[in-house]
Amino acid sequence: MPSFSIGVSIIFRKKHTNNQNKIYTNLSNNNNQDAETEELNLYKYFSRHSKSQNNNHNKVYSSIPTTNICIVNLSTRAGSTFVSLNLAKSISLRNISVAVIEAPIEKPFIYDHIGLEEKVKDHPRGEHYFYSYLSEINRNKPIDTSKNILYDDIYWIVGNPKDRRITEWDETKMRKLIHAKKNIAIKIFDFGSNYFKPYIEKTLDDMDYILIVVDPMPAEVMQNDINIERFKELQSHYNNIFFIINKWTTGIDEVQLLRFMEIDPLERIPYISPQIIHKSIYQCKIPYESKDIQKKFNDSLERIADKMLHIRK
Repeated sequence: MPSFSIGVSIIFRKKHTNNQNKIYTNLSNNNNQDAETEELNLYKYFSRHSKSQNNNHNKVYSSIPTTNICIVNLSTRAGSTFVSLNLAKSISLRNISVAVIEAPIEKPFIYDHIGLEEKVKDHPRGEHYFYSYLSEINRNKPIDTSKNILYDDIYWIVGNPKDRRITEWDETKMRKLIHAKKNIAIKIFDFGSNYFKPYIEKTLDDMDYILIVVDPMPAEVMQNDINIERFKELQSHYNNIFFIINKWTTGIDEVQLLRFMEIDPLERIPYISPQIIHKSIYQCKIPYESKDIQKKFNDSLERIADKMLHIRK
């Protein structure tokens, strides 16, 4: 692996594991070193999904098969939820049915993040209108798929922080969640930083795409170098795994970053000012709802959506 430097300082370093002792060495000393031989069995959980390419620009959206998209963070707070919500909004603007799904891995976040409580209050039944697929699955009850939480042209299959915390979740429940709603063209699963949870790993063969969101700050990348290698190993076997660099700015040394990670990212999502995000969230809106904010994404989400929908331009 090549070294990475700004001026005379080596910024990126590679973390190696040797007999359980963590040793930090400069990459410039390891150009001829073989890749780490850590056993990577995760790829057995993936299966290739052959999809037909749609070359017809007059799309018939009703014919699009269900596509499951898993979005995960490389590092904590890299932006999986940000990407999930805005990608979902981008897809919904094409009049394609889309759902955002949050597994009960941690305390529910999306419900509060998008102000879903305020949205359901507008319904005649108020908070009683909210129907939790997660709670029903956890209690081993049949799901009433006729009950849908549809706001902003997006189906929301997420947890309610006011409900009793779900502490026991497994592969069977996860599969029920994945396949609970069948008449939606695109399902986006926001798994945050929990990619390597056993019940997540074992159900990722149900995913058509896995998008890994990267925070390009050097420390965030270096401290997750082992996971980078794991994802790259999976990527070498399967063609449905992609890196996406979030918070992209012109201040990033692209040569250093990509040389260190040794990846070819699917897309670079521009850094969106916290001021803009805060304003949207305080108005209970997804940033991408605003046409002015859409321009700031520089069509990055549109290109990701085209890839997920197999649309060639």
